Amino acid sequence: MTDTPVARLLVVDDEESIREVLVDFLTMEGYHVSAVSNGKDAISSLQKNDFDAVLLDLKMPGMDGLELLGHIKRIAPRAFSIMMTGFGTVQTAIDAMKNGAFDYILKPFKVQDVIRLVERGLAQQSLEAENIQLREALKLYTVSEEMTATLMPERIYDLLIDTAREEMGADALALWTNQPDGFRCERRWMRSDLDEVHVNIVNGVDVGALEEALDLDISGIFHNGEARKFIPKAGQNLVSIMGVPLRAKNQTIGVFVGFAFEENRRFTEGRRKMLAVLCGRASAAIENAKLYQNLQTTFKETIQAFANLLEDKDPYTRGHSERVSKYARMIAEGLDLPDSEVELIADTALLHDIGKLGIRYEDLNKAEPLTEGEYEMFKSHTTRGRWILEPIKFLHDLIPGVYTHHERWDGKGYPRGLAGLEIPLHGRILAIADTYDAMTSHRAYRRALPHDVAIREIQAFAGRQFDPSLVEVFVREISQDRSFKKAKAARWDALKNTAKHKRALEAPRDSGTMSALAAPED
Repeated sequence: MTDTPVARLLVVDDEESIREVLVDFLTMEGYHVSAVSNGKDAISSLQKNDFDAVLLDLKMPGMDGLELLGHIKRIAPRAFSIMMTGFGTVQTAIDAMKNGAFDYILKPFKVQDVIRLVERGLAQQSLEAENIQLREALKLYTVSEEMTATLMPERIYDLLIDTAREEMGADALALWTNQPDGFRCERRWMRSDLDEVHVNIVNGVDVGALEEALDLDISGIFHNGEARKFIPKAGQNLVSIMGVPLRAKNQTIGVFVGFAFEENRRFTEGRRKMLAVLCGRASAAIENAKLYQNLQTTFKETIQAFANLLEDKDPYTRGHSERVSKYARMIAEGLDLPDSEVELIADTALLHDIGKLGIRYEDLNKAEPLTEGEYEMFKSHTTRGRWILEPIKFLHDLIPGVYTHHERWDGKGYPRGLAGLEIPLHGRILAIADTYDAMTSHRAYRRALPHDVAIREIQAFAGRQFDPSLVEVFVREISQDRSFKKAKAARWDALKNTAKHKRALEAPRDSGTMSALAAPED
């Protein structure tokens, strides 16, 4: 016994004797064979049934074989055709092949020759099907890897639509996600030649009803009247729809829907299975992306909590961490670093002084110079910062910057005396951002320095305390930032003055004021 499906053949010939001979012999070979006498009946049969092959006569009344070939390609693109003719010429063969025939055979023919042609066509058809399956499997693997690699739901939506568009042969596709207030359309694609009627069909689908039907383990493919239950106003424009749920943790997180408006695009179970696999991969990737986003939120909240704790201990330097974070971000963006790296540097800056939690507040803000012991205690905040963060695995990426932001380019810094490029990039960036804010902020032991003075100091120590290339970036970026803010403030002042002047002109004036204004000067 074999599970291989029996091939279905359609014989189209106006000669009854030929039809009967072919039906008898091909049936004895184990095929399911149907026969009709003309092109019109052939088209009707092709629309109602799936055929693997069509054997058709070239010369028939009404519609000849070449014209029928065009309809076969449109209605049953998977089926192959064998042209039968008693008028065999080289041009006949050329015309048949140009119109999509797999091969042709001359009348009168031997039935065994016809059988061999059918077997060869089915073998090639099977090979093409295997190639398609391999291509689909490779495509699914590639797309699955890309979905897994990205942590952005929007990118996953795009991949899902793009892949289905290439592989499904649908007229339109749409993806809805399940939100607290109902289903929301995230992505939609339609053939460019479709009109407003088809747009309304796609927009009018009852996604909730479709999702309920899919929950009942229905196959997900609905044709004609069954399809129109979900889109009552679709009418005869809708041939079939295919719905596949996206599920995670036994919850429906979305529904992917394909639309077919033409008979030759009617959905098959094979297409549904392929889309189900694709949606399964997408569901897992979307869930991972959401988990990552939740983790990122927790990460940010944890960092902010630590920063708040630090500044609550030392209110005199309140806002220092946020400002250092702003300047560090400025430098990172000026270096055109990836967004993820920029965010990491900005987050590290928020916690660069976390080690000061282990130092007494009175020692941090003495008006008089620190003793040698107090200075050593102050220097330990870099090491203490690393010690605080090490038990928290998801904060490990912050440690290099926290630990090395007091190292110097000339090797005279602490805690390890690293020099030049031995110092991690994050530490070199934070050294500049931290020093600039320290100089331009009020402290217990001195007043804040003006911006221009602080910039000259940083430039003077480029190549000694600071990475000279990063100093150039910082000076450029902060100058542009200050220029932009000044220009914005000037525009705002001009708008306020214009509005003030307009209100003054429009304000009502009493007669005494008017008289005073109108009176000539002495």
